[in-house]
Amino acid sequence: MTDVPKIDDRDGGALGAAVAALWELTHVLRAECPWDQAQSAGSIVPHTLEEAWEVADAARAAERAIAAGESPDLGDLEDELGDLLFQVCFLAMWCGERDGSIDLGTVARRIFTKLVRRHPHVFGDGGSAPTTPAEVLVQWDRTKRDIESRPVFDGIPAAMPPLARARKVQSRASNLGFDFGDARAALDKLDEEVAELREAIDQAEAAGGAGATAGALPDPRVEAELGDVLFSAVNVARLVRVDPELAADQTTRTFQSRVQGAVRLAADAGEDFSTLELDAQEAWYQRAKG
Repeated sequence: MTDVPKIDDRDGGALGAAVAALWELTHVLRAECPWDQAQSAGSIVPHTLEEAWEVADAARAAERAIAAGESPDLGDLEDELGDLLFQVCFLAMWCGERDGSIDLGTVARRIFTKLVRRHPHVFGDGGSAPTTPAEVLVQWDRTKRDIESRPVFDGIPAAMPPLARARKVQSRASNLGFDFGDARAALDKLDEEVAELREAIDQAEAAGGAGATAGALPDPRVEAELGDVLFSAVNVARLVRVDPELAADQTTRTFQSRVQGAVRLAADAGEDFSTLELDAQEAWYQRAKG
């Protein structure tokens, strides 16, 4: 059994002093800066999400550098983490303006208590402790469901990026035992959904639609079947331990880089990529792939 760390309520120490100063600065800005005065929880959240994505970009860049045998720019990640921490401070302050019992300290205590409760394999008696990350996640969800009496899908943000949200929902269902046996079974389901999407597109085109006309609304069945394809693809990604958001992001970055390269190669040859026939564009694209 591991002892639970103690929260020292005394002032002092570099860590405590820095966080306390940031907390004080947040209140000064609220009192003195017109922009900060105008913000609410609703107006600040888009900035919070933006800062979270910038943290994600910096973290992924650091991981890529390490994988390439290079030194990561941890200063950039440190900077972005500071931006995100300020967002936490602001939202904690906003809560405190409406409920004086809430501040950054109560926020920290709340997550401290939650983490201890959800890690009985670390701070408990060690009986039947999970030994793999997957087993830990199952225990984590069981703790939320059984001990905290939370519904199985409780706490999954509606504003979460759709692919990440699909993966989270699928993982929660999997922890109940409702899942494919393996990735190949999920692939079979993906093939089935692609076939149904093809059929829906064929039917929509036969009816004179499928949303091909600019400004036209998508055919409802095509939209639904495409959603099924994406959801099924996320299932495959999850079962082969690939983050669908990261995979989609990497593919998008690769495509962007290759199109930019194709445009540049065409320009070097005196051609305007945008005016070329598709076959010619594809030829430049293939050359850009190297």
